[in-house]
Amino acid sequence: MQAEVSADGVRVAIGIVAFWVIAGLRTAFVSSGNQRGSWVLRIVHGRPPGLEAALAQLRAAQVWAALCGLAVTLAAVGLLRMVSPAELRTGPATAAQLLVACGVCLLLTDAFFLNVTSVAFTGETGSQESGQGSLAFTVLRYFSFFPVVTGATLIAERLVETGARQFGIVAVGIVVVHLWLRKRHREVVRLHCGQLELEEGEEDFPMKLGLRY
Repeated sequence: MQAEVSADGVRVAIGIVAFWVIAGLRTAFVSSGNQRGSWVLRIVHGRPPGLEAALAQLRAAQVWAALCGLAVTLAAVGLLRMVSPAELRTGPATAAQLLVACGVCLLLTDAFFLNVTSVAFTGETGSQESGQGSLAFTVLRYFSFFPVVTGATLIAERLVETGARQFGIVAVGIVVVHLWLRKRHREVVRLHCGQLELEEGEEDFPMKLGLRY
């Protein structure tokens, strides 16, 4: 009796690996960390910082998350290739796996960091979402989003494998969605940077509630 590896299982594995790696990095980057040195960021950039300074800091974290996620995902693709069926070791199938791996890592990074407005590991609020301290709610949200990612990965790979035209369509779609998410993130950061700067020793609790004074 011989065990066989499902081609669709290998296709879906790309989305699974990318999703959990980038989700874990996002959780780590918005964690509280050591805040004793956070005064340096306030002196240099202000609190909240200027728009361009904030975008540069936040995009640095996104680049690290995307690159780390891509490295792990490509390593998984390489390992799975050793046990993949013959249909996944052809040129078009390999190109599809590489394109989808790059695209899913890029778009997942954009999506997971969309509402992040604090510098990695400084741990002020982490994002603009209120009440996200509930672990159960966070896990529920991740598991609701997870099937969408894996399903989209499977469909995209099957589509790209069918020809060069479909390869181009998926590639253009990834770029368009990426640019749209970047624009949305810039707007989120712009609103955050437009808040009134807190005075020295002033309580920031009203600001976390979304109140203005």
